[in-house]
Amino acid sequence: MFIVHHTRKMPSKDKFDMISETNGLLGAADRAFVLSKKNRTDNEATLDITGRDQQDMRLKFILKVYKSA
Repeated sequence: MFIVHHTRKMPSKDKFDMISETNGLLGAADRAFVLSKKNRTDNEATLDITGRDQQDMRLKFILKVYKSA
């Protein structure tokens, strides 16, 4: 099962503190993913991953737009 949930607006050093109702959701989940951008219009995003049976990971995504000639 994959559940999508919003984050709170107040920033935090720990990205997983940004998940609303953190105690209940993270306590029941095997893995959690937080996709974030500094600004809504940025071409770069970071995906933070944590889970019970895996190492914490941080992946960086960069959107490159190519225009055809």
